[in-house]
Amino acid sequence: GTGKRKLDWRLAAQKAGKAVHETNPNVLIFVGGIENGQEDCSKDDEFLWGENFMPVDCYPVNNMFIPENKLVYSPHIYGPDVYNDIKYFSDTDFPENMPALWEDHFGFLLDDGYSLVPGEFGGKYGLETETGLGSEGDVLFQDKLVQYFIDKNICNFFYWSFNPNSDDTGGLLLDDWTTPVESKIDNIMRIKEHCEDIPEKMTVKKDNVNDVQISETESLENESETKIEKTQSIPSVDLPLDTDLSGISIREFKKPRQQAQVSSFFTLIP
Repeated sequence: GTGKRKLDWRLAAQKAGKAVHETNPNVLIFVGGIENGQEDCSKDDEFLWGENFMPVDCYPVNNMFIPENKLVYSPHIYGPDVYNDIKYFSDTDFPENMPALWEDHFGFLLDDGYSLVPGEFGGKYGLETETGLGSEGDVLFQDKLVQYFIDKNICNFFYWSFNPNSDDTGGLLLDDWTTPVESKIDNIMRIKEHCEDIPEKMTVKKDNVNDVQISETESLENESETKIEKTQSIPSVDLPLDTDLSGISIREFKKPRQQAQVSSFFTLIP
């Protein structure tokens, strides 16, 4: 949403996603997040690489390019083993402070009806590897993140990584490339066990709607875009679906999204 051709990740994702969809309309298209650099809709001052989806509130991917039932937002989420200088990890209430941050950075997408599959998370989980000892803080971080996934019914994800030669995360195998890291496996298996006990299809329901300001803008690709700015939460109101607001139909904000269907429980990234 920066409006700069060389820096606007949304425009790039739309262009690439459209090309993929036209080549094979049956595949899901994953769109990662950003870090910093988007100021008017990013309400925080520190993000991890690929974790920031706050701008989706103002500049969502245009479904003319990627159909909503093929679009999957995919954050990268790492803890102290990878980012040891992030202020959140040194707060006195760490890791209890993390779920609210995750909710603001990407978790809200589920409540808004989007499909979300974390594209990476992991860490040494307190183990000593050839590249050093993992931190206790990373154990707390991953335990809390897995519990957050369970609480949000996030059943699909990619874990980094299977092989042990990732310098700052290690893998699901020890440095001998043979012995499984049981502690990591036990932690992520908590998600699988939880998700096997919930219905195969779940419906996202919102009890209230957001007051919105809508303005027409012109993108760098010369298509007509709509910028959406959430202002305040108000109780649900009974409006006809074809009611117009400032000349723009709000039908699209009332209908449920067609979520992308993801069937696998999890994937380990080699």
